[in-house]
Amino acid sequence: MNPLAITLQYRLLAIYQKHQRMVREIISMFVACIFIGAMPMTAYAADYSTATGILKAFLQWIFFDGGPYIWMAIAGVLVLGVPKGWVQMKTAVITIIVCFVFFCIPAIVRYMSQQAAASL
Repeated sequence: MNPLAITLQYRLLAIYQKHQRMVREIISMFVACIFIGAMPMTAYAADYSTATGILKAFLQWIFFDGGPYIWMAIAGVLVLGVPKGWVQMKTAVITIIVCFVFFCIPAIVRYMSQQAAASL
């Protein structure tokens, strides 16, 4: 095939792809404008305090309520992964220790403080 024709084909393909991307961007901006125009109450629905409240609740769940369950899930994955060779033993031991420190110790301390407060 003629090298000039090949070059022309590649140039047309590049122009078409740029055009396609531009059309997708315009459509997505149009849809976003419709959503903001149709539902203006959603533009200011979440302020800073809402986001920090959600983040605080999520972190409290991870480190206090769900910590032991996360630790057990990671331990279960490692128990399956070490014999199959997916995870090295040294990595598994370090992971278990770090997860225990970050997830189980805060839950234990919180439980003990609740028990101490209840006994007063």
